[in-house]
Amino acid sequence: MNKCVFVVDDNALMRTLLTATLRAGGYEVASAAGGLEALAGMRESAPGVVLMDLQMPEMSGADTLRAMRADPELRAVPVLAITAFLHPDGRDAALADGFDGYLAKPIPSVTLLQEVGRRMY
Repeated sequence: MNKCVFVVDDNALMRTLLTATLRAGGYEVASAAGGLEALAGMRESAPGVVLMDLQMPEMSGADTLRAMRADPELRAVPVLAITAFLHPDGRDAALADGFDGYLAKPIPSVTLLQEVGRRMY
C-alpha cells in the first residue's frame, strides 16, 4: 500500500489545510495547483489515492480524471472529488464522471481521513 495522497486544488490555502490534516493522519502528501501539473507529479509520486478539486482553471477535475484513466500508470488510482460548489446533482455527476467518491468542502478531518483510508491501495 502506498501511503502517498496526491492533492490537486488550485486554492493554495485548501492544499495547505488538506496537507496538514493528511500528514497528521500519517500520510505522505504531494500536491499540485492544476491538472497538467498533477498528471506529471502523479507519475513521479505514484499515489495511493488522489483528492481532486472539480473546478480548476486550466483543466477541470473531470478532464484530469479522464487523462488519468487513459494512462496505464494512473488508471487504477482511486480519485475522490472535492468541491466547495454544492449542487443537488453534484455527487451523482461526479460519480458518473468516474470519481470514486465525493467530498464537500469544508471536509471534517475525521471524514477526510476515513475516506482516504477506505480507498487507499
